[in-house]
Amino acid sequence: MDSDIDTFADRYATVWNEPDPELRRKRIAELWAEDAVECTPTSEYRGHVELEPRVTAAYEQFVAGGQHVFTYPGGAVAHHGAVLFPTHMVPPGGGDPAWTGTVFVLLGEDGRITRDYQFTDPSPA
Repeated sequence: MDSDIDTFADRYATVWNEPDPELRRKRIAELWAEDAVECTPTSEYRGHVELEPRVTAAYEQFVAGGQHVFTYPGGAVAHHGAVLFPTHMVPPGGGDPAWTGTVFVLLGEDGRITRDYQFTDPSPA
């Protein structure tokens, strides 16, 4: 089960790095249910019709220029259809994260995300 959770969390993190629009669309459909909802502290995205532009915008803003990549550093936990895991945005060659988040998702019967909550972790003092 741990490797399945880790594989899932890694797929989630890497979809934000996908440069090919068609492959990105396919991976979004594989990860999120058609009517999934993603919530960030400031916004809500409903269904693939809103998730695809959201993932694309993040790719264009943070990854396309070569400044960052999104990674899964390990540490996912899961039970009863819920998964909790960290994500980082780091320089492509590695280094300290420019952003760290925690993702909490609820999965449907088919293993795809139905609810997705992203939290930005506070910076260390």
